[in-house]
Amino acid sequence: MGFFFISLRSNISPSKLVVTGFLIVSFIILPTAALAQTAVAVSVNNTSLIMQLLALINQLLEQLKSLQALLAIKQIPTPTPSPSPIPPPDSEPAPVPEPTPAPTPATTGTLKVTVLNGLARCFTYPCEIPVSGREVKVVATNSAGAIVGSIVTTTGYATLKLPAGSYLITASANGYNGFVSSQASATVVANQSSEVKLTLNTY
Repeated sequence: MGFFFISLRSNISPSKLVVTGFLIVSFIILPTAALAQTAVAVSVNNTSLIMQLLALINQLLEQLKSLQALLAIKQIPTPTPSPSPIPPPDSEPAPVPEPTPAPTPATTGTLKVTVLNGLARCFTYPCEIPVSGREVKVVATNSAGAIVGSIVTTTGYATLKLPAGSYLITASANGYNGFVSSQASATVVANQSSEVKLTLNTY
């Protein structure tokens, strides 16, 4: 009815109007339908591609989970460091010999004492005969009056070890024929030998 109305208003024959309509349908509606179909196909294809990608991602995630579980079960053991060898204790140090003290310089000397018998008679001069067969006591007194050494002899000879210095030597044989004591001065030198002679008389 529309076509006839259009033909009446525009003085176009109905047959020409039908042909024109078909041409419009062919050029407008059909391409639009084809385009819609293509869009639907592309949309369907994109959806299928996305689904395939999602399936592939799920498979990769499942494989990663399986690998993680396998690694958790089969843990690689951490190597235990071997203990360092303990060095043997050092041997005891050799004992250091104590230094030998330097010898102390000698501070003493030797005093040889000869006690003569003043009552003896001989053919030589001076007549020096030691008092023998009798006990004679020999005493050494230092300058401070202290007795440093003493000895008793029966041969008339005595040896004293005394510190270096000056001494008063006393010889006495009391009780034998009235002998009285006799004194003489003597000097003792360190590491040397000195001599002194005393004579016992009755006066």
